[in-house]
Amino acid sequence: MKSFRKTKVDGTSLEQKQATKDTNPVSNKKTALKWVAAFAFLALLLSATTYAGYKYAKSEDKKAEPEISKTEEAKKDSKDEKRIVILDLVGPDSGGYKVEKPTDWVTGSCEDNPDIFFLAPTTDLLGKCQTEYFGTVSVSKIDGDVRRTEEYYAADDYYRSPAFTAVTVDGLPGYRVSYSIALESELGYPPVGTFEYFYNLYDAVDNVTYKIGYRELPSDTDYQPKFIEIAESFRRI
Repeated sequence: MKSFRKTKVDGTSLEQKQATKDTNPVSNKKTALKWVAAFAFLALLLSATTYAGYKYAKSEDKKAEPEISKTEEAKKDSKDEKRIVILDLVGPDSGGYKVEKPTDWVTGSCEDNPDIFFLAPTTDLLGKCQTEYFGTVSVSKIDGDVRRTEEYYAADDYYRSPAFTAVTVDGLPGYRVSYSIALESELGYPPVGTFEYFYNLYDAVDNVTYKIGYRELPSDTDYQPKFIEIAESFRRI
């Protein structure tokens, strides 16, 4: 009986064709690219499915969260507003200048001298009119240029360890000086060991000096940082 082998028209057997196909680099590359494309498509499909599931779960969770009422939102906004500290602008009866008053501090002025102004953390530390007691912080407007030089403080034994620095506040040139009192005065006040800090600002146009002072007795609490904030906030009006 005759055995027949399947051949193509050109006489090449299927076995020969398959062998040729396996050794053909171009054919193998095309096959590999097809597999890579197939895997990439499957990965993209899986990623899209996972993301869709995640978005759905998040939307369900959001639906499950209780809605915040407008009243609750208003309460929240109210609490946030309370955290904002707004400092008051205060000044003397003359209305010539303003400074920022720290929260809960008190102020005072003198009828006989409308250009002087007192600030303090408590009433008992507030300056008193017609006395040598100017309290924790005092601001005054004085005619003329009453600024003193650095040499003035260094040459007087009354001032212990004076520190002198040039400053400009509200466009006014001047200086700030701090020291401790080393000698008792004729009046016996302020006592030895008192710490004093002054800003002296000169307005050449009006020929006046603005003196912003801080006095801390040996028994007082240190309010120096607050004083510096007050002095730096000084503004003419």
